[in-house]
Amino acid sequence: MLLTNRLLVLAALSGWSVPALAQDVTVVRAARMLDVARGQIVNPAVVTIQGCANDAEISQLVVECKAELEKIREQVQNVE
Repeated sequence: MLLTNRLLVLAALSGWSVPALAQDVTVVRAARMLDVARGQIVNPAVVTIQGCANDAEISQLVVECKAELEKIREQVQNVE
């Protein structure tokens, strides 16, 4: 369930149709979609923010975000 919730959050951030995703998403399909969102949408955005950050607080948030993205990647691998 946690994996699906993370998918829905990333879907909302990326402009995907959250209600359509929430209706019928298998865990494996959710994991694959989450991995695509992580790799193609969120991670590049985080890298861009990191490159533009001139503030220690923002840099720390980027490090924390990357750690969370790594946790998501590991969870996806465990599902597949």
